[in-house]
Amino acid sequence: ISVAQKWSSVLAAIQVAHGAGRPVLVGTRSVTDSAHVSALLTDAGITHRVLSALQDSEEAEIIAGAGVAGVVTVATNMAGRGTDIHLGEGVEALGGLAVICTQPHDAGRIDRQLYGRSARQGDRGSAHAIWSLEDEVVVNELPASFRIACGKAVMAGWPGMHRVLAWLIRRVQS
Repeated sequence: ISVAQKWSSVLAAIQVAHGAGRPVLVGTRSVTDSAHVSALLTDAGITHRVLSALQDSEEAEIIAGAGVAGVVTVATNMAGRGTDIHLGEGVEALGGLAVICTQPHDAGRIDRQLYGRSARQGDRGSAHAIWSLEDEVVVNELPASFRIACGKAVMAGWPGMHRVLAWLIRRVQS
């Protein structure tokens, strides 16, 4: 999918989880991407908090509150390290924390750490990635002709293509 389609999908996923009352943690690669997600959420009328390099003094407080029902938090990379997200009252029954990764990081370890936020201490939760073949890591590592061919295969509905792309991303990250 294109970057524009990706951001539309990210917003839709946030709206579904938020509409169910679940807390949502959206992981981005950059302050610019966090600002973009924030603008999408503002336009959609969704109250949220942004955690990036610009809120150092509030970092622990923002992350600690990210597990409360209905809270949407947008975090850049590894912001909030060392602070656990504890689920608020009734959140586990709603499905727990919904984590959305908006693009692959250079190191797969960072993606796995973000996903791990969804089910700390055995809590319920979900994590999924919404990526584009136009994301920076992919563009920097895979030739354009290959990305175009992969995109066509995905759009044509080739079975298993999403698994192939996930494998390619892991290879690119290693």
